[in-house]
Amino acid sequence: MKRVKAITTRFVTCALALLFTAGLIACSDEDTQNTGVTEADVADAIEASLTAESNGVAKMAADVSELAKAQSVYTARPDLACGEFYTVQYHPTYTGPNFSYDYSGTRVYSLFCGNEGTPMSFDYDSQLSGTYETPRMLSDDNATANVSFTNLTGGNTTNINGSYIRNGSQQSKVRLRRSFSSVIRINLYTVSFDKISREITGGTATVSITGTGVNTFYYNGSITFNRNNTATLTINGTTYTINL
Repeated sequence: MKRVKAITTRFVTCALALLFTAGLIACSDEDTQNTGVTEADVADAIEASLTAESNGVAKMAADVSELAKAQSVYTARPDLACGEFYTVQYHPTYTGPNFSYDYSGTRVYSLFCGNEGTPMSFDYDSQLSGTYETPRMLSDDNATANVSFTNLTGGNTTNINGSYIRNGSQQSKVRLRRSFSSVIRINLYTVSFDKISREITGGTATVSITGTGVNTFYYNGSITFNRNNTATLTINGTTYTINL
């Protein structure tokens, strides 16, 4: 009887241990499944809204500057009539080893001049829809730019003020590979742009992102543009260096 009791006790103990272990695994799996969109996911989406290789702010700025140059906006004798609005179709695409994008839409631009016809501001609005892919993110979204270029003549640097918005669906390719929908809004404040190198060289921006996935989320932060074609993104005290 003692031997039977010992075997029974050992069996019950082992069964309880297995059940406890299985419970831990189940809880661990459940916690993993319930982990929502993280700050790191958000940082990846914001990064893609900034970099040139994903048709972000840096590419938008370069395209606007190139358009201004082609229309002699940076000179005292621009080819554009002051106060007129011009609308053209636009289809920026790129395919590289690690990045790609394909967008199409329209852009509207106009030149505003001073009393003597001197170029004062080059205003640019665009509405694009399409997709991009980076090593860390896939997206299907709309991109809207409303910016104004000032300090047009008399130097190699122009200034950019305005907003850039991306609204769509993202699929992370790293970590838990979360999918989510988001609205990213970037407000640019006196951002310096070099007309020669076609790079952002200074200035600041604020950024906010709202979205839904496994969870509903909201983050806001700040962006500092550096002189080495990088930007520093700060969210909740954590900084991320972004190559533009």
